Amino acid sequence: MIQEQSHGRMELSDFEVTDTLTRDHHYLVEFAGRVEFVEDARWLIGGFKTMDHSKNFTGWDKLFAISQNAGSDYESGEQVEFRGRMVFEQTDSGWRVARVDI
Repeated sequence: MIQEQSHGRMELSDFEVTDTLTRDHHYLVEFAGRVEFVEDARWLIGGFKTMDHSKNFTGWDKLFAISQNAGSDYESGEQVEFRGRMVFEQTDSGWRVARVDI
């Protein structure tokens, strides 16, 4: 999921489940982890989506990229810790991911 969403710009280097909770037909999994950037990129808000690093843009293109794609810039080799949670929902055909928050 991380490599796909980030277009190969980051890799998972650590991951652990920190807590779980079952309620009604939902299962909550809280987690923590670390990713490493394998190339310069902007990590967009929500999920693991990335885009080209804003330093590749100049003038109006840079301003437009920053204003349209809130997030933070990272360089190749940087490691970033994250926390999040996944909510699974029980359906007639089994469990499905209902939401992922990072």
